[in-house]
Amino acid sequence: MGLKIAAVSFLNTIPLVEWFVRNESLDVNITKALPSKLSALLESGQADVGLLPVVEVFRNNCSGILSGSCI
Repeated sequence: MGLKIAAVSFLNTIPLVEWFVRNESLDVNITKALPSKLSALLESGQADVGLLPVVEVFRNNCSGILSGSCI
């Protein structure tokens, strides 16, 4: 199984999410969920990476931020 990505299905995420979908050579599985559910997907191992809301940083629910990769 490839990279598991958790994201929301909002307009501002479409360019990034669609890039992964269109590149068929990449082995990715994208799970779309509400922003409030994304952190739980990461914690449970159902996702390897996620587009988390910034509030999760203040809740200390993220293990890292990729600089320059925000929406």
